Amino acid sequence: MAIITVTSTADQGAGSLRNAIANAKKGDTIQFAQNLSQKTIKLTSGQLSVNKSITIDGKKAPGLAISGNNASRVFKVEREQNVTFKNLIIANGKTKGAGGGIDTRHESTLNLFNVELKNNTSELGGGLRVGHLAKANIINSRFKNNDGLLTDKYKGFSAGAISHNESRGQLNIKGSTFENNRGFNGGAIYSFSSVSFKVEDSIFRNNVSTNEGGAIFTDGVSSNNYFGPVNEGTIAIQGSHFEGNQTKGDGGALYLWGYIRKQPSVKDRAIIKDTVIIDNKATGKGGAVWAKMGLDFQNVTFADNTATQQGGGLWLESTLPANIVNSTFSGNRVLNDAGGAMFLNNRSTPVNITNSTIAYNSAGRANGALWYGKNHAVTLKNSIVAFNTADQDKRQNQVGFQALDGGGNLEFSSDRNSLRVLKNSLVANPKLAPLKQSNGTLVHPLRSDSPAIDAGIRAGAPAIDQRGVKRDNRIDIGAFEGTFSTSPKKSANTIGEYGNLTLNHNWKTVSLDDTYKNPVVVVSDPTLNGSDPVTIRLRNVGEKSFQIRLQEPNYSDGTHTNESLSYLVMEAGDWTLADGTRISAGTYNSSRLTSQGFDVKKLQDFDTTPTVLSQVQTVNGGDWVTTRVKQQSAQSFQLAMQEEEALNKGGHVTETLGWLAVEQGTANDGDTLLHGGTTNRSYDHNRSKVNFTSDFDAAPSLIAKLGSFYGGDTANIRIDDITRQSFGVGVYEEKSLDSELNHTSESISFLALEGKSGLLSGVAV
Repeated sequence: MAIITVTSTADQGAGSLRNAIANAKKGDTIQFAQNLSQKTIKLTSGQLSVNKSITIDGKKAPGLAISGNNASRVFKVEREQNVTFKNLIIANGKTKGAGGGIDTRHESTLNLFNVELKNNTSELGGGLRVGHLAKANIINSRFKNNDGLLTDKYKGFSAGAISHNESRGQLNIKGSTFENNRGFNGGAIYSFSSVSFKVEDSIFRNNVSTNEGGAIFTDGVSSNNYFGPVNEGTIAIQGSHFEGNQTKGDGGALYLWGYIRKQPSVKDRAIIKDTVIIDNKATGKGGAVWAKMGLDFQNVTFADNTATQQGGGLWLESTLPANIVNSTFSGNRVLNDAGGAMFLNNRSTPVNITNSTIAYNSAGRANGALWYGKNHAVTLKNSIVAFNTADQDKRQNQVGFQALDGGGNLEFSSDRNSLRVLKNSLVANPKLAPLKQSNGTLVHPLRSDSPAIDAGIRAGAPAIDQRGVKRDNRIDIGAFEGTFSTSPKKSANTIGEYGNLTLNHNWKTVSLDDTYKNPVVVVSDPTLNGSDPVTIRLRNVGEKSFQIRLQEPNYSDGTHTNESLSYLVMEAGDWTLADGTRISAGTYNSSRLTSQGFDVKKLQDFDTTPTVLSQVQTVNGGDWVTTRVKQQSAQSFQLAMQEEEALNKGGHVTETLGWLAVEQGTANDGDTLLHGGTTNRSYDHNRSKVNFTSDFDAAPSLIAKLGSFYGGDTANIRIDDITRQSFGVGVYEEKSLDSELNHTSESISFLALEGKSGLLSGVAV
């Protein structure tokens, strides 16, 4: 098992990849010299044929691409081989055959780890083709801009990224991204009669199908069930995200065709869990999902999907039962016909909907929520059906016929003429908060005064809600389980206020609208009108006012031009907003610099990791100082001060440090829309943008700071270009120790609040 090193970008000859493959033996690993980083090996004499079980690993040459030069396929994995590709870019393959990037032949195993296939083209699987009895394990990989529509010869079987067009193959996909791929059936993936079809923790975005299945098209499946009791023929999709996919036919994201036969016994089924399907479009039926097979949806959100014909979110026909549990259907629309959320063509086959929220969906003709026939077996339990509308038949704003009542349901329509969904449901405004991201999914939280709280029935209810939060003994109706009780109710009080300032190095006094016993002030890092490093200093934080100014490092002249920023004053304590969002604030005294370690601060009652913002509240020591946070979790975070780099190894006098933790995602206190978030680790000294998921009407007030401590050099951020949808940001170091200003990637924490000023209200936890 030798290691062979490729030293040249040449297509042939000594040191070439082609030569290394020819000389390799079974079990060998081919690596690349470090000086090939960011370079491209262009194939000028045709594809690379791999006829032995080897590994090709580009780890030592990051960014290395192997290109078909738009003239040939890149790799062909021959029959009965076990081949692994790692840490590579496979690009610009083109063939009239199968698999522009890789063609995997019969009975082979292909393993992709951290591989990017991009800009590949063929007439059968733009990026990759998986052959008969072949197996593909695709881990942490990316498929981008691949095209499976070179000709019409195999178009019925051709997807943009991956085509498995022969039976009994296996597709196992985890942690991978499929973006901007184009195919006939399946913008990203086409699968025929797979033995195994499993997708986990993956993203499908902006893929396009010219026939069916904007992201995935399946034509039957053979066996293996991954997330439940053993059944024949199971498609398994878990922890994934489908957004912006489109098809000219049915199934904006997923087209799932299954087979149900007695002889031989075939009962295909799909299990979809912990998944978000948002903003997909179908010219035909099923804006998100079209399915003709048994279905189980668990903890799935269908939001803002659109179909032209039927089923804005889901179109279903099956002779096997379907179960929809802990799921949210919100803002889905069908343009011409019926079934804004779902079109259920199930007849006597049971469809069971449990602890789900079906709200704000619409239909062009009728049945803004659910379409089903008069005697169809559709049962609702512990579910909310509210605010759904129909453009033409207002009586059928929500449904055309009453469903079967499993108990514990709530319904509400703004039009009193709307037909009842259920005979014995609670009719009341459910008081839903706007759709909000929480724990990796999108839900409509219940406001603290919602009649759905504690109003469900426990028998048969899931043990957790859609977010994974444990349900208590008093089940709430819908997909969201609140952490508050109906008794006793607390009235909301003003807990904070926010505003915007323009200031420089001179002290400015800010007067407050309310009075605070224990105020905590957090202030955004400023704009970039002046290029010198600068931080925010506070003093005299009191019940009705505080003072604030900009401070440059000790080595500068101390004067600074005007900068803009936002601030938030919070009453210290643990609070719940009207939609159930948790927010906490506090202060403590510390002299700890990052060079001496970090203070650990405990949190209470957060279900997920919050956004944490911090601020020095005093000027006991005159040296330039800021705060840094790290290791945030639902239980705690770590916080310390940081002086300019030349002084940070010394000490700092004791200061009062303030902090604020807010649950991530869109929130609403009843009057004010806000959005807390912490980005991934992808922001450095280069200017880039952070996007809001909340839809603000205008540019919000914004408090943004570094949200991590991957780079130890003293730094903070500077912001600009704040719009209703995003803001610009860069990480800036100072020059007290050296003139080098490059900074490693960090995350950004931010809190955006609607308008230029306002109050926040909540109740004490």
